[in-house]
Amino acid sequence: MQTGTRVGKTLPALALGIAMLGSQVASAQEDTLSRLQAEAAGSPQRLDLVVEIGNAAVAAGKLDLALSSFEKVLGQVDPASEGAADLLLRIGEVQRRTGDLPGAVESLSRASGIQPDSPVVTSTLAMVLEASGRTEEAIRAYRKGIQLDPENAIAMNNLALLLSEHGGDLDEALSLGRRAQRFLPLDPDVADTVGLICLKKHQSDEAIKAFGASIARDPDQPGVRYHMGLAYAQKGDRPAAIEQLNQALGGKLLPVEREKVRDLLATLEQ
Repeated sequence: MQTGTRVGKTLPALALGIAMLGSQVASAQEDTLSRLQAEAAGSPQRLDLVVEIGNAAVAAGKLDLALSSFEKVLGQVDPASEGAADLLLRIGEVQRRTGDLPGAVESLSRASGIQPDSPVVTSTLAMVLEASGRTEEAIRAYRKGIQLDPENAIAMNNLALLLSEHGGDLDEALSLGRRAQRFLPLDPDVADTVGLICLKKHQSDEAIKAFGASIARDPDQPGVRYHMGLAYAQKGDRPAAIEQLNQALGGKLLPVEREKVRDLLATLEQ
């Protein structure tokens, strides 16, 4: 009981400390942004300061200011230069964050036209294409990104999941997922991807192992608990499946996920 009391007193203090730290960071970002704007006002010809304002605005969450800063500099550099490609990459990332996916695709495609062998530009474009629902284009971009950077585990993981979800070769998808795991052995999302592919290949034990590794690294994952429940159900272990699905319901699920969990539970409990 005493331990519980001490924890109860410590947690609010910890939360307050985190809140104060966040406030201090935000204040420092605002100070940096104000300083840069004042410096740029005194040296309007210095485009590097405008770029720094854009970077600081991104850090401060002022995405409209970031976008206008980067676009201002873009209009004053050689449109075929590496500098233009870098600015277009930054603009595309800001557009992605604001939800302007068509704009992000356009900006990143222009950057890719200038620097076709840039792994960063190619992989960022692939992610935006995927988010836009342009699956085949995203797959091609991910493949190119991995060719340009054979250690890009995020691209491997994303491509593996795309292939598995859109009728691709599951053996290739699993190979990509395993490769991503070698580079990111502690990443719960990569382990989840491997588990989902194993589930599609009806390799229940391997799927359970992968989902278990994901949960061990981040226990608060109701979506992965659902996946684990699917794996146990596929294996025929109803009690274990029901346990995992009930744990999934205790977490934050999207409405469509919650409905699927409840439907599967109802089937298993009949």
